[in-house]
Amino acid sequence: MSVEYFNSYGGYSAGIPPVPVIDGNGNVVSNFNNLSGNVSANKVYANAFFYANGQPFQANPGGSNTQLQFNNNGALAGIPNVTFNGSNLSLGNVSNVKIGGGVNGYVLQTDGAGNLSWAASGGGGGNGSPGGSNSQIQYNSSGTFAGSGGFTYNDVSNTVSLVNLTANGNVNLGSVSNLTITGGTSGYFLRTDGLGNLSWAVGGGGGNGTPGGSNTYVQFNDDETFGGVSTFTFDKDTGILSIPILSATTNIIAGGMQTTGNITSGNLKVTGLANLVGNVRASGNVNFTGAANVTLGSVSNLHISGGSDGYVLQTDGLGNLSWSASGGGGNGSPGGSNTQVQFNDNGNFGGSPFFTYNNYTHEVQVGGNLIANSFQMGSGVYEWSTSQVYFATTASTALQSLYSVPVANISGAEFQIIATNATVGKRQSTKISSVVYQGNVQFTEYAGLYINGGVGTFQVDYDAGDIITPPSLQLKVTPDVSSQTVYKMLITLFAG
Repeated sequence: MSVEYFNSYGGYSAGIPPVPVIDGNGNVVSNFNNLSGNVSANKVYANAFFYANGQPFQANPGGSNTQLQFNNNGALAGIPNVTFNGSNLSLGNVSNVKIGGGVNGYVLQTDGAGNLSWAASGGGGGNGSPGGSNSQIQYNSSGTFAGSGGFTYNDVSNTVSLVNLTANGNVNLGSVSNLTITGGTSGYFLRTDGLGNLSWAVGGGGGNGTPGGSNTYVQFNDDETFGGVSTFTFDKDTGILSIPILSATTNIIAGGMQTTGNITSGNLKVTGLANLVGNVRASGNVNFTGAANVTLGSVSNLHISGGSDGYVLQTDGLGNLSWSASGGGGNGSPGGSNTQVQFNDNGNFGGSPFFTYNNYTHEVQVGGNLIANSFQMGSGVYEWSTSQVYFATTASTALQSLYSVPVANISGAEFQIIATNATVGKRQSTKISSVVYQGNVQFTEYAGLYINGGVGTFQVDYDAGDIITPPSLQLKVTPDVSSQTVYKMLITLFAG
């Protein structure tokens, strides 16, 4: 029998034949897979670590900073929206938190020691049931629901019954027809003692709240009773208040005012109609600033002294008016000859034989150029077409809309286009005729001219629109280059 030592000088080995395990410096130098015990060493060097199933061991945390970890198919990963910053645990949106158990509508309840359980919401009379008796309104009574016979609600009559009401702020009780306070006698009114206490009290006047004077008399305090005077009346049907003399040192505000007598006021403000049958005299300024319209009636009723026959009122632009001789051919007369349309000729009326109107034939003649951005041929039911000038630009080779018009009132459109791209030195002229009917569009392009080639391809389409945008006819272009192209267009729309 012989003995073979497995330890050797400066290190250790295992197995037959020997397999080096630890070198002379104490380093593990072999991945010996059949060890059933533990390997102890001051330092362990390895190119990689593996689990017992052969999967690589990943020691780095997954996800982002502060995210909690979970097993993601054998690897660490971060739970989205679930984080811990050392003090607080955040579970993210409440819709992402699921806790099993409970019944629909139940809430989480604590016993104060950190233990949670599902419970019906509310409290009071018992596990979420209301306190008190039927119809009693609920309030917090030391952490539980409670009710009182002095504070109830009738859900049939929509009535709240309350014995005592104390409020430090404003209380809005809605319409007075919905407010009922027991006690008192017909005609009595609520009276305060200044300390917040209310009581029913008899009304003043001719007796037990009755008005003084005769029918339509306006009431006033006549030695602590209601009094009336025949010259101070109010007609409830017409809304007219009749006063022989009105005197006030502050403001008078009325929706409408009519008087045959005198009004003396520090400030008279009429928000409606002021119908003055007598004379209106002012010793100071009459200021209508802020008034949208000031109607002075027929011009024959308006008299302003001064000036000479045929003179007109003239302003200096600062609000000051003066009488002045009218401009034109002479003292208010038109300039030029018969049928010539009038224009401002250096402050005077002027006329020209190149711009005339014949009142019998209803013809306007222009001897020179007529310049307009839009021109309509025909009017009303005889409207034929409307022509207008329109400019547009593009800076992309994508199909895009140059012009859009609702189709509700048109039967078609013609486009005369001059398109120029200065970057590539090209200009294209084309004419397009189109017709639209019941969502269908037909168009044709003709009379195309090109300098150094075209700049794009045109088409006319129908857009059905949506609930906001009405159906429309659209002129579109697909430019040949992405640099800026300018489109000058004369567009004629034909009435539907």
